[in-house]
Amino acid sequence: MSEFLEPKASETHENRIALLEREDVLDLEMSPVDATMANIEIDMCNSRLEMNDEHVPHLVATVGKSALESMVDIAFRLKPNDQHFVIGLKFHLAATDGGVMKLLYQPTYMTRPESTLMEPFYRVTEGYFYSYDESTGTFDSMSAGEAEALKANYQSLIRIKHRTDTVCTPFIQGVDTESVLFPFQTIFELMKDNDGDGIYIHNSIREEPIGGSYIIKHCLLLSTELLTGNSFTGKYANRSHLCPPSCNEVQYGLV
Repeated sequence: MSEFLEPKASETHENRIALLEREDVLDLEMSPVDATMANIEIDMCNSRLEMNDEHVPHLVATVGKSALESMVDIAFRLKPNDQHFVIGLKFHLAATDGGVMKLLYQPTYMTRPESTLMEPFYRVTEGYFYSYDESTGTFDSMSAGEAEALKANYQSLIRIKHRTDTVCTPFIQGVDTESVLFPFQTIFELMKDNDGDGIYIHNSIREEPIGGSYIIKHCLLLSTELLTGNSFTGKYANRSHLCPPSCNEVQYGLV
């Protein structure tokens, strides 16, 4: 690709729906929120994640519906062929030079062999990096060099209590989370179920099996409302793929 892909003005809601209907239909499991479970996943950040000797914020970003639709358009234009496919959005963990956590975004196009039906693996094709401007409600393209520098900031500054550590320890390359991938089907189903006009993206914690035990990993939780205190209703999405290990291939169940 010789230039950044930008949303096409000619894309309409009807065109977008027609494209989405060509996707493989995933067996989505939306988790009904019980405030207790959501609060546990988010509040664990207070004791497990630090940056510049401070807790990471519970809310890391918000993204509007129209901007998410623009990413759908870009993701479809990444398609290498007409294989069975799913499109998604990859959220990269990043930080400014001053140590303020932020997210970078990357549209993805995932394809699988036609013969693979049950719990298939999808090969991930990634687009360019984008940042989100909350003041304008739009995504802005950025170079890979800029994105990698911001990702490196996060990895050098974040401190994590990986297991039963008494203190937070540095980022472990090849183990700790670099990015989180959600299918657009999950994102838009979440907004539909909760009648939302966008998503709130919360920092959260996930326990992942590794080496015969469990390790704490930084994750993200999507909702259509802001979590404040113990008030959290509707549904949320946390059934995401973490990279590593799921960077170039991901697995989904089909309906």
